[in-house]
Formats: sequence, C-alpha cells, structure tokens
Amino acid sequence: MTGIYARQSIFKKDSLSIDAQIEMCKKQAQEDIIIYQDAGFSGKNTNRPEFKRMMSDVKNGKINRIVCYRIDRISRSIADFGKIWEELDAHNVEFVSVSEQFDTATPIGRAMLYIIMVFAQLERETTAQRITDNYYKRIRAGAWPGGPAPFGYDRARREINGKIQTVLEPNNDLHYVTKMFNEYSTGTTSLGRLATEMRHEFDVKGRTGERVWTNISIKRILNNPVYACADADLYAYYNVLGAQIDNPMSEYNGARSALLIGYRHADNRQRCDITQQHLILSSTKGIVPSEIFVRAQKYLSKNQQIKNSAGSQYSWLSGMLKCAACGYSLKVQHDSRCNKTYYYCSNKYGGAHTCDARHSERPEDVEMYVTQALNKRIATMASGGETVIHPEQSSELNQLKLQMIDIQNKQRNMADAIAVGGAATARLLAAEIEKLDIEASALSRQIDMLNSKRPEWIPNGFMDVNTLSFEDKRVIARRLIEHIRVLNSEIDIIWK
Repeated sequence: MTGIYARQSIFKKDSLSIDAQIEMCKKQAQEDIIIYQDAGFSGKNTNRPEFKRMMSDVKNGKINRIVCYRIDRISRSIADFGKIWEELDAHNVEFVSVSEQFDTATPIGRAMLYIIMVFAQLERETTAQRITDNYYKRIRAGAWPGGPAPFGYDRARREINGKIQTVLEPNNDLHYVTKMFNEYSTGTTSLGRLATEMRHEFDVKGRTGERVWTNISIKRILNNPVYACADADLYAYYNVLGAQIDNPMSEYNGARSALLIGYRHADNRQRCDITQQHLILSSTKGIVPSEIFVRAQKYLSKNQQIKNSAGSQYSWLSGMLKCAACGYSLKVQHDSRCNKTYYYCSNKYGGAHTCDARHSERPEDVEMYVTQALNKRIATMASGGETVIHPEQSSELNQLKLQMIDIQNKQRNMADAIAVGGAATARLLAAEIEKLDIEASALSRQIDMLNSKRPEWIPNGFMDVNTLSFEDKRVIARRLIEHIRVLNSEIDIIWK
C-alpha cells in the first residue's frame, strides 16, 4: 500500500495546490493508495493531524511506501526529517520525492535525500533570518512592531523611508498613565487600588466595555518602557538585567521612549527570558521620567515577593508584628467559638527559653494605632505639596551617566580578560585599569554634585488609609514599615 502525502500552508498563486500535488504523486504510485493531506499547516514542525495519521499507519504496517511532491512537504527541518526517516527505515518504508526524482530504495536516492534536506534547512533558516532582520529594521526606523496599541496610544499609518508603516500616536487617555506611575512609584498604593480607580473613571464616562481593569492589566502598563524617557538610567536598568540593547548608548538622551521586543517565543508563545529580548528606541516621546519608571519596577518586584502569612485573613498587619519582650514574631489566632482574634508570641512554647510576656492587646486597637501613624507618615511625606517630577534628566547629567556606564562596561571586559589570562594579563592591563578608576572617580564626583542640586522627590498627595481595602492596607504597611514591636499598650513602629 502506498501513502500519498500533500501539504500546503497557505494558498499562493505561484504554489502547487494540494490537488495538483496528489495528481502528480498518483503517477508514481503503482498500487493501492491512501491519501493524506494537511491544508493550512506549516512544515516547520510535525504537529499536523494527517501527518500524524500517516505515521501511525506506518507503525501499524498499513503502508510500505510514501510518495510526496517535494521533500519539504514532509518537513522543512532537517532534525525532524532525520527522526522521520529513522522511523520509516525501521519499518522498511520507502520514500519517493516526485519533483526531486529520487527513491530511497536505491543508495543514490538515500544520499540525495540527505543532500536535499541540508539545502532545504539552509533555505528555511536563511529566509527566517531575512524576515527577522527586516522586522527589526522596520522597528528601528520607528514602526510599531504589531499587535494592539498600548493604552494611551492609537495605531496610525505614516510614511517611513518611502513605505507606509504603522506607528503610535498618543490619544486623550495618556494622562492616566502618568497618574498611574506617579501614584505607584510612591510605594503607598497597590495595583488593586489603581485598578479600582480606573474602573471608576471609566464607569463615570460610560466606557467600561473598552478595557478590563485588573491588577494584571495595570502591571502590564507599568512594566512597559514605551512610556519611559529612554535615557542613561533606563539604559543602565535594562543593561544590568541583560537585555539586548540595539541602539548605540549615545542615543539614550531621553528624547524618545523604548520598546521591549521578543517578550514571547513565536513557536510556543512561552515567555522569553529578558536576556533574549531586544530594547529598541521607539519613535514616540517618553512621558514618564526614567527614575519614576525604574522605581515602579522595583516596587513591582517587591509586590511579587509579598506572600500571605499565617493569619493574614484576620489582620493586615500579619507577618510584621514582633513581641517587644523577646523579639519573636506575634501570631494572629482567631477563636471561632467566640468570634474573637488575639495575638500570642511564637516563642511562648519555645522550649527551655520561652517568652513569659502576656499579650492582652486587642488587634483592632493595634490596627487603629498603626493606621493613624501611617496617615501621619504619608501626610509628612507629602507636606511639600505636589510631586516634584523631572520630565527629563539634564543633558549634562545624562551624558555623565552614559560615560560612567561605558567605563563600567570596559572594567567588566577587563575583569573577564584577567579571569581568563591570569596574572600576565593583569600586569598588561594595570595602567589602563588605573586610568579607568581615576576617570570613574572623577565622573562619580561630578554626578554627585549635579544630583545634589536637584530637588528631592516627594510622594504625590495625601491618602487616608482608613478608606483603603484590606489588601491595600497590607501593601502600604509593607511598603513603609519594617516591623512593629508590641506589648500590651506599648506599640513601637520601626519605619523603613
């Protein structure tokens, strides 16, 4: 029995249709046939229903010969085809390619098979690389890489280098983004609170259906460098993370924002590591100062590390309370019989050196005391008035930071060279290392001097902790408080 296999990924005028492939293969089949055809499936992998059925028939001994129009109809991957051929050979199944005119029943046919597969793989990889190069070239020229526009922007068509390309243009919602970054970077609000505020804003305007506001959607906005001023600080942040930075360092002058490309693998949509992603300057202007953006990233990172501690469903201070007598943590216990919550020292039953302190304080009283202290703390932080925002770093300061990054990169390269070459390399590089150290010290003094002239950053506005949700109180407490020492009426808050 002969199996005829035909595949066509998409319909093209210059490509041979599945029906035409089958007709050509029938001329090579001199016995009963089974037809397998996959329409709309790529040859880059073997995840195709009819192909799987054919290989199942091979294993079950239903067919002893496979005929196809061309070898790339089976697979475009030499690795995949190698496995397929091993399977066919193990079951004594011959393989015939009509257009390439070879038959694996002969030695020359088997040799031709591998030669053709090598060139098919080369063609596929060359084509894929050319497409990738063109993709990044368009982005570097200022085009939007594709997909929905980020919140606050609309897609528009504009001519770039003689071709009409998709670009981003700001819309009337962009001011919400600035507000989100300013609030979140203070460390006194949470993703959930921002989502609630945005749902309220859009409900008032009757636009609820346009976007679902959740913690995740807010986080995506805060993670996106398309809003940030791409200057030395942003370059340094992503350079430390290990992202592939495409534009020269000198172009990070704060005039534009940046795009992080390659977030997911094209094949399986799995999230890519940051070291596999590309940071490319965009054609849009950044609206969020890099220092605000980087601070928001740090708070997002801390937010991921906050875990629910025991008893957290009963007190938003769980995990932060310490016994003032012995320093051990206070545990929150809820008695369902009387519906009351109380504290006890985790060292109460600790063995030879147990804590004898008796905790008679009521959790609600401690929470009220901490709430008042938080409100006072936030009011003090905001007493300077509105947030002092620096739209862009000064040109001089930014250039000094870029020079410092360049020196640090050179120092790392020299350290790597010494690690490989040993003492001999260290002696050869000694003069250059000393020179870089002197330059770095001078730059550091200049940067410190300019930074000292800049006004301090002040959190935005006043927030009443009493009005916050349980989770928001918990987040803000962990932002501002290291721990709280408690012993009956004595409460001592240790601030961060």
